Amino acid sequence: MRHPLPLRRPAFTLIELLVVIAIIGVLIGLLLPAVQKVRASAARIRCVNNIKQLALALHSYHDNYIVLPMGQSAALTGANNGNNKHEGWLLYILPYIEQVPMYNAWQANRATIPTWEIPQRVFNLNGLAIDVFGCPSDPYRLQMAPTDVGGGGDAEGPSASYVGNAGSTVFGPPNGGTNLNGVLYPQSAIKLVDIIDGTSNTLFVSEIILGPMAGATDAFSSGDRRGRIWNAYSGEQLFSTFNLPNSTVPDVAYGCNQNFPPAPCTAVGTDHDGANYNQSARSYHSGGVNAALCDGSVRFVSASVSLNVWQAAGTRNGGETVGALE
Repeated sequence: MRHPLPLRRPAFTLIELLVVIAIIGVLIGLLLPAVQKVRASAARIRCVNNIKQLALALHSYHDNYIVLPMGQSAALTGANNGNNKHEGWLLYILPYIEQVPMYNAWQANRATIPTWEIPQRVFNLNGLAIDVFGCPSDPYRLQMAPTDVGGGGDAEGPSASYVGNAGSTVFGPPNGGTNLNGVLYPQSAIKLVDIIDGTSNTLFVSEIILGPMAGATDAFSSGDRRGRIWNAYSGEQLFSTFNLPNSTVPDVAYGCNQNFPPAPCTAVGTDHDGANYNQSARSYHSGGVNAALCDGSVRFVSASVSLNVWQAAGTRNGGETVGALE
């Protein structure tokens, strides 16, 4: 009896296999940019939501106190005593971003523990990374500062991606920056009715790019100080419209990473009043930055916006005609 021979299974030739691999490679190459674009878009949307929450928190604070919080508790020239507890608006709005326990713990200890030491001594750094303070597009969002060896040896906690509008000038003119033309600046006490240019024409909050701590320089080796939440001393929680969004003009800061091109900076140390500290709005979003206006709306502002328009949007009472923020 004859048995039929088994059928031979067809197989790919080496050339066919290489062609399939090449096709898969091309498809992956086409897909990756689309995936990255979707991720960037999602990060930008989350960033918009964060800024919206911060703007609403500022409005809630105003509803409660009939005034906006101080952008920074002390003048740039202030000593480390009295009213200068190194506090800024990001701390004052904690109860309005569902962080009442953190706010209460801070208030209970601030009379005896300097604010810049509270992250380590009160919270042991646990739970300090509040998501709403960090833009998902920034790889250094909410990064922890190194130990401040000159200020008590305690780590200063995280840095925020969002800053308040101090105005259209640098931070350090006479009086330690306490008479700027924005809405959040050292010892500010601005009411919404004081925004004569109109809340829909005046900036509230925008973004900054955080510089990496490694390689940053200041007198105490405490890292890149921009955006510092628990040690607002030299305008860390503020921005100015003096320069355009995503400007290549270096920020001027007490301490910063001077070798980080996405957020150029010059570290000038502790000469607060004469240093003319300044931070520009910057982001990793292609083409511009997200910004909240004082009416609570959020817009994407192009980096190519007219400087006159951008500076006019930084002032609360300049009487300028604000053009299109686009």
